[in-house]
Amino acid sequence: MEKRNIWIFGITGVLVVCAIIASLSFRPSAGNLETQSAAPAGAIAPDEGSTNAPANVAVPAVQVPAAPGTTASFRSYNVGIKNDAYSPDTFVVNQGDTVNFWITAVDGNYGFTQPDYGLNVIIKKGVTKQVQFQALQPGKFMFYCGSCGGPAKGPVGNFIVTSK
Repeated sequence: MEKRNIWIFGITGVLVVCAIIASLSFRPSAGNLETQSAAPAGAIAPDEGSTNAPANVAVPAVQVPAAPGTTASFRSYNVGIKNDAYSPDTFVVNQGDTVNFWITAVDGNYGFTQPDYGLNVIIKKGVTKQVQFQALQPGKFMFYCGSCGGPAKGPVGNFIVTSK
């Protein structure tokens, strides 16, 4: 009887492991979303105080050198989320820049998710949260409200990292 129990336990264990592997393999993940593409040709990162940026492109509230002797900048932006939209919704930075977002959820609970950079923040109504990262890889990166149901259901925006 003991050998039979060991055999049943072994088969059950194998089935459980197979079920776990299968569920992980078919689970939707951020990697299945197309959140990164090539940076558009001619994209230029506007400097603090710029008045000639396109209407939907953010101008940094603060821009200072990231470190002495480097061409990289620290760029800080104020972002609002209201009526299921990020405002502004497009940010252009240079590769190597440190990017700082102060994000305020104005009229509800929202999120800020960008899986390629490992960013995922929940922001409650009336609260401002800081999101900071270094723009290391050139391209166009979609961000969205992950807590709203993803890019198909919630606010969506982009940051573009230009190579120098």
